[in-house]
Order: sequence, then structure tokens, then C-alpha cells
Amino acid sequence: MWDEFCGIKIYWTESPGIGGVIKKEIEDFIVEEIPVRFRSGKGYVICLMEKRNLETFHALRIISKVLGINKERIGFAGLKDKRAMTKQYISIKGVSIEKLSSLQIENIRLSDFRESSEPISLGMLRGNRFTIRIRDTGLEWGVIESRLKELQNEVKERMVPNFFGLQRFGETRPVSYLVGREIIRKDFERAVWLYLTETFETEPPETIRARENLSRTHDLEEAKESFQNLYYESRIINSLLKGRSYTQVLKLMLELTRLFVHAYQSYIFNLTLSEFLKGKDIVGNFPAKVVGYRVVPEEGEFDEICGEILEKEGVKPEDFKIKELDLDAPGSVRPGMMKADFDFERDEDVTLRFELKPGSYATVLLREITKNQKSSWAPLSQP
Repeated sequence: MWDEFCGIKIYWTESPGIGGVIKKEIEDFIVEEIPVRFRSGKGYVICLMEKRNLETFHALRIISKVLGINKERIGFAGLKDKRAMTKQYISIKGVSIEKLSSLQIENIRLSDFRESSEPISLGMLRGNRFTIRIRDTGLEWGVIESRLKELQNEVKERMVPNFFGLQRFGETRPVSYLVGREIIRKDFERAVWLYLTETFETEPPETIRARENLSRTHDLEEAKESFQNLYYESRIINSLLKGRSYTQVLKLMLELTRLFVHAYQSYIFNLTLSEFLKGKDIVGNFPAKVVGYRVVPEEGEFDEICGEILEKEGVKPEDFKIKELDLDAPGSVRPGMMKADFDFERDEDVTLRFELKPGSYATVLLREITKNQKSSWAPLSQP
């Protein structure tokens, strides 16, 4: 199951779930960013980006290519789900409103243009608003309604563990923390080959075959054609064929490499929070550490559990400062629990509406509501 694979080992709510299918259709999962106030001025254009079934980075790459600019000139506040309809604000440096308003891009729409003296950066949002349809529960509406009311009360009283959700690990291929673990262990060669060849059953059959063949042959030249439609994999293969080292390859894609490391930090956090909450009832909210080279386990039960997990993983907090890649992950402190009040209405099956603060994941709340065990996210071959 994807949740166990990503370190989430417990359910917090005791009420039965409603089951069902999430994201059966793209329109079933709608995310709207709740922005901060933007400072007026010159230098940047702020606009609302609506995207459909696209990763945030992919959408930004498309926009930068159409505009003929470096992607670094586009700022954003947070990553949004791929298989969804999402609305988020972005900033673009040195491009006119007139040019942006004339763009026509498939599955991307830009609107609500305004000028600003500062770019949007990570974390510049007040939260996210979700509208989510759950289909095919197999239950009568009276049962659904009763269970959702029980869950409403339980979530309001006890909150929900603030786990990192699937989006943090990769929605269709949650390989990120596996790669991040090898980066932290300084095994850069294994990190690169894991990213290229680890297979998940959620991928298309032709992609699985390509990864399996490359794992077997290690023939990068032969793999060029079969990986040409996979952006990052294609860049890695071409870089290796040009004679770049594994360290150079990871530095070349530092944006992606950083996400791998963050995913591994998230995995350790999820494991720690799962173990900490086992057997407890109401704990209230509390500061919980995402371990890094600056944020280290000290005293208290949560920190002690984290320290034990690090020892089992064979890593230390100082390992999160990676000089070879000019990359460091200092760590952070986040709420251990999240407030997640939700409303619901009958719409074919059921539609949920709720808001979450930045850094909290809808999939975590939905997991508690559905208690759905149908989806498997384990890799086809264990590392």
C-alpha cells in the first residue's frame, strides 16, 4: 500500500471509512491555492495558472519553453497534484502582461494578471482549498452520511496526524525517497540507477519494460530511444553518455535531487510520527521535527524514536549536508497534527470540501475518510 510504503503505518481515526475511488476522473480532484497579498510594483507579472493533469514542474517547463525564457524566471508557492484540476499563482520575471494574456497552451490557462515588485517563492500561500469527489463506495447514502458524520466529529476532536502525503514521494512513481536515501548515504551511482530502473506497477507497461531492460543490460545507448519521452530520465542518460560522473548528473538536476532528499526526510518523519502515535488517544498538537543537519533529535519521546530510526537507516543528521553536491537539508519543525474540518454533500456518490494549511496533504485526510486498501504502490522489485 502506498501509505505504508511512504512510512504511514497507522490510522488515527477509529470510525469506519466509506471506501470508494479518488481521482477516477481528473475533474474529481480540484485544488485552489489561497494566496497571500501580493505587493504591487514593477519587475514581475503575477498570474493565476490553471492546469489539468500536469505536474507543477512540467507545467512551468512548458510555459518557459513557449515564452523562450529560463524556467528560473518563474516563481511558485507550492507543488500541486498532477492528476487534478489545480489553480495556483505564479510570478514571471521580465515578460509583459500583453504577451502572457495571448498565450494558448493545452491544459494550461493563465489569467488574473497583475504587476508586482517581488516574485512568488516557496511557502507564499495561506493554504489550499479542496473539492474532491469520491466515487464507487458501494454503500447506500444513509451509511455514507452516518460514517462521515462520525468522522467529522472525530477529526474535529482529535485532529489528524500531519503526515507527508503521496504527493511528496511521487504520485505515479513514488521512487523519490529510495533515491534520496542513497544520496544521503553518498552512493550516487546507486541513486542514479535506482531512479532510472526501479519499477512500479502504476507505470505504463512499456515504461516498465524499458526500465527492466536497462537494469538488465546497462546499455545507455540502446535506452536512449525508449526513454526519450521521459524528461528527467532522458537528461540523465544523455549526460552519462557524454561522460559526466554520477555526482555531476545529480548536480546538473539539483532541483530534482533536492526533492529526493526532502522525500527521504519525509519518510523518516512519517515513520517517526507513526511510531509516536501508536497506542495513544488524544495528543493535541505538538512541534515535530523533520530531521536535517541543523534539526537533530534531542530529548523527548518523538526525538528518541527519530534517533532510533536514523540508527536503523544507517544515517546521521550531519549526512544531510552533502558537500559533494553543494546541497544541504537543514531540516525543519512542523505541527505534528493538522486541523482538517470538512463538509460533505451528496453528488452521485459524495463530494468533500475542506481547506488545509500549507504543508498539509489532502491525501492524508482522505486516507482516514476512505480507509481504502485497494491501491498498491510497492515497487515491483525491492531495492
